[in-house]
Amino acid sequence: MKTLFIASSLLIASQANANSSCNFKLEHDLLINNQVVALQSNQQDLWRIDNNGQLWLAGEKQTTDADTKKLLRQYQAGVRQQATSTVEIVGQAMVLATDALSQVVSELTGKPLTDYPAMQQVFARIQDTTDSIIIRNDKTLELKGSQLSKLDQAFDDEFSSAIENLVQDSMGNIMLQMGKAMMSGQGNFEQRMEAFGQKMEHFGNELEQSLQAKAERLEQDSEALCAEMQNLNAIESSIQQRIPAMAKFDLFADSTLVNN
Repeated sequence: MKTLFIASSLLIASQANANSSCNFKLEHDLLINNQVVALQSNQQDLWRIDNNGQLWLAGEKQTTDADTKKLLRQYQAGVRQQATSTVEIVGQAMVLATDALSQVVSELTGKPLTDYPAMQQVFARIQDTTDSIIIRNDKTLELKGSQLSKLDQAFDDEFSSAIENLVQDSMGNIMLQMGKAMMSGQGNFEQRMEAFGQKMEHFGNELEQSLQAKAERLEQDSEALCAEMQNLNAIESSIQQRIPAMAKFDLFADSTLVNN
């Protein structure tokens, strides 16, 4: 039972960055393509930076010196990389959580996850919501920061109800397995129950081992992302000192960039 709750918690946690102490603050929308990175509100550019370090604020081209252009180029490239890396980490976390939940459900209920239509519907809705926030194709990447609240809404009562049904079903199957363990097998009652407990513990260990490598890689990627964000935050601060109008579009807050 504890393992099922752990897997469910993993799925819920995957809606955020893998490293919660290093958050990417995005209240507006990011549009990224091969030429530019733009921060938008209602499909209107708040700022836009091209690969040459040219800056537009609210559609107006800004005049900057060579040093500022260099910082803008670094910032543009950094935001592009951070956004891409964040999307990849969220995707990895979702896959890891789904794998864990699938294995737990199969072991505890004796059925594959696909046998639970309600859970499948919830997963489909979460995926649809994610796809509406992270829009990616060959040429562009869009991160709809203005729509992030929809992801919280995807984990609503329907999700809780689906998890509760899984818990109830797994409890029934566990009781059935315990009953079989009491009535059959070698040794006395105490020995048979001990063997059943060892079987469940063995499953837990196997699950941990099968997911450990992926979880460690995810943690490493998250830590690397946090370090890169700290670098980018310093560049952002330098740009804001040179261009005060950029300060109102702060993407990184110092208080969130603490890598524990």
